[in-house]
Amino acid sequence: MVSKTRVFDKPSSAHDELSAQLIDAIESVRDGFALYGSDERLIFCNSLYRNFYPSIANMLKPGARLEDLTRTAYEAGAIQGSALNIEARIEQRLVHYRTAEGTHEQQLKDGRWLLCSDRRTPNGSIACIRTEITESKQAEEALRDAHDGLELQVEERTSELRKAKESAEAAEDHLSKVYQSSPALFTISSPKDGQHFKVNDAWSSITGYSHEEALQKTALELNLWVKPEDRVNFIEEINNQGFIRNYETVFRTKYGVERDMLISGDLIDFRGEEALLVVGQDITQQKLAEKELRKLSRAVEFSSSAVYVTDAEHNIEYINPKFTEITGYTSEEAIGKSPHDLLKGETLESVYTELRKIISSGGEWKGDLNNRKKDGSYYWARNSISGVKDTNGIITHYIGIQDDVTQEIELKQKLDHQASYDNLTGLINRYEFERRAKRLLSSLEQGGVDHALCLWTLTSSR
Repeated sequence: MVSKTRVFDKPSSAHDELSAQLIDAIESVRDGFALYGSDERLIFCNSLYRNFYPSIANMLKPGARLEDLTRTAYEAGAIQGSALNIEARIEQRLVHYRTAEGTHEQQLKDGRWLLCSDRRTPNGSIACIRTEITESKQAEEALRDAHDGLELQVEERTSELRKAKESAEAAEDHLSKVYQSSPALFTISSPKDGQHFKVNDAWSSITGYSHEEALQKTALELNLWVKPEDRVNFIEEINNQGFIRNYETVFRTKYGVERDMLISGDLIDFRGEEALLVVGQDITQQKLAEKELRKLSRAVEFSSSAVYVTDAEHNIEYINPKFTEITGYTSEEAIGKSPHDLLKGETLESVYTELRKIISSGGEWKGDLNNRKKDGSYYWARNSISGVKDTNGIITHYIGIQDDVTQEIELKQKLDHQASYDNLTGLINRYEFERRAKRLLSSLEQGGVDHALCLWTLTSSR
């Protein structure tokens, strides 16, 4: 759990009480935030921002230069980048900060992903917002892979806001601007009837209502809550403990569209009145992704084919129930072992060598393998095995799908035997004899040596 650490002093005057409460609220949201002055020196940052960049955490103090922080972070390898050299990457990042337009994604050294939004305030300051989207990136990859070959994707998005302040008056001014530019939804309203005192641009973007429309009506009059009882429960929880975190509900927009929301709330003092500060994010796409992922998961669980997933080293990480039904191995017995070691039957090792060569190069291997079950019996499995790549094109997992085709193979072998052997004597029949004789004579002719061929005809079986 990230400790709550600030790089600013909490205002103590009554005039600045609202600033302190806004600062506390910003510390409570799941976004990292840093604010730099027009001179590109750090004014403040919240604790989550420091957690994202541990290699420069000790440098994140008021007055620190943006260029120094950026250079140290890249030289320490805290941020994964493109093929550009470090100097080029630093220069590219500083240009982005100074123009402060749009958003970009950033991968940290520990593998986490951030959505970075850097914006200029009217007074020239730079508001840097970092939202962790690691789960969302994993969800996207899982869904894409599942669509192509039962490859899993997971899409989850979270928002993180980082804010800090050096002085009480400067903090109030900067926080007000951050409030408006934040990608997270912010509202300050009456806890009694939902009368809006203040909303930010993100609130208007999500709901479709302008600032003027919001201030003229209450949340109830706007019919914002799809389930009015959700608002009742939300207010009751806040009244009981003074705050609420990560409450899921559904908002109805101005145009009748329903949006899934994840909101948090705190009771604050606003202009001498008790008010409700709400911070939220639209999780509609995340919910849809989770629903789609559950469908794909059920499809795998109830598949008529055995499905297994291994890591890049071919160690099993997942098997479905059909795998257990065919092989006899449970998840506990199979996970951590390679399919080769677990199921190796009478298939030649050269086949496995060729198999690994194909799938490790990004191809798909299809073929029949003679496998061994847990009880020692053998069966024929028809396999399709391929790799799963990450966003950098590196294979991270392998997915195998197999069906028990023992009866099919044994029937074919039986038919092949019947086609070449006499049922009564068990000897090869005339067709097979002629085929073998032609092959033998052909090889003898190439040797240039004389041979004799003797034939016996059986006229009676007595």
